Amino acid sequence: MRRSIGKIAITLRPLVADQRFRELLLAENLATLPRTLAIRIMHDEHDMTNSIAVYRPVAGAVGGSKLVGGITPEVVELFQNCCLPPKIFGVLRRLAPARQLEVAKLMVAMNRVTYNYAKMASALSSQSQLADPSSPERRFARLTDAQLAALKRQFASLCNRFRNTMEQYGALALELVAAREYLKELINNVRVVRYLAQKFPEALSEFQRATEPKQPDG
Repeated sequence: MRRSIGKIAITLRPLVADQRFRELLLAENLATLPRTLAIRIMHDEHDMTNSIAVYRPVAGAVGGSKLVGGITPEVVELFQNCCLPPKIFGVLRRLAPARQLEVAKLMVAMNRVTYNYAKMASALSSQSQLADPSSPERRFARLTDAQLAALKRQFASLCNRFRNTMEQYGALALELVAAREYLKELINNVRVVRYLAQKFPEALSEFQRATEPKQPDG
């Protein structure tokens, strides 16, 4: 698994040194890499304790400490190295402390630290996961009750898979998940693929292999 992440970083290193490629990523809104992957790219000698700090398990009971402005301190720490809109915290305040941390970790692992993703996660949380379980359920004008229930089940399944991955493999697996999700964005972008095919064909082939389903972790 560690070799897989290292290989992705080594493959990306000459690409991010290419000015035209950086400009392309910026133009396509792909310039923000997962933090841990960016650290690996910038440093040949990689300090794992620094890179995975954002994913480390929280000791003790979640939310056992005093909330800061309605946000659990573990969430504040998790986001300390992220560039995010402050209004994300307004959304997270609607959630119970344990759910706040779960959603925050999921956003970081998926490289989706955005207001819209936080809003979706909040809307798809169950009543018991809200800071105020008695608050009225969020309604969606274009969704039937059955469709909303199906979306909630799907999101709950995603959260469960995330928790299982964290329990079984810890931070290293989440780092690999984040790296692969970013590579998927790259190879799903027509302009990026065209540029890679012309200038870095070997890198394109490596990204395609790295994002194949059931890719061995080496």
